[in-house]
Amino acid sequence: MKALSSRLVVLVASVSLFFAATGCATVFKSKTTPVTLGASFPGSEVLVDGVSAGKAPVTLALSNKTDHTVTYRTESGEKGCTIHSKASMGWIVADIFLTVLVGLIVDVATKNANNLEPQGC
Repeated sequence: MKALSSRLVVLVASVSLFFAATGCATVFKSKTTPVTLGASFPGSEVLVDGVSAGKAPVTLALSNKTDHTVTYRTESGEKGCTIHSKASMGWIVADIFLTVLVGLIVDVATKNANNLEPQGC
C-alpha cells in the first residue's frame, strides 16, 4: 500500500511539473486557425505568403505563430492584405495564474499564445 501511494505522489508531482514547465497554450491550444479567404473575390486566385492556395473562396489552416500576406489575383489586378498574429490576453492571464510565469515565458517565446486576426482580409 505504501508503494502505491508513493507512486501516486510521484505521478501527481510529475504531471504538475509538466504543466508548470510548459505554457497553457503550448499544451491545450491548436497551432493553426481555420481562415476563409476570398469571399469578396470569388473565383480569384488566392496566394498566401506568395504560395498559391487555390481559387476563392478557400478555407485554410494557417499557423498562429506568424503574420500572413494574402494576395488575390483578379481580372482587374492584384489586391493584398495581411493577417496579423498577436498574443492572446486570455492565454497570458492563464499562464500567470496557473503556471507561476514559467508557462508565460514558454508560450510567448514559442508564440503558442498567439491568435490570428483575419478581419478585413
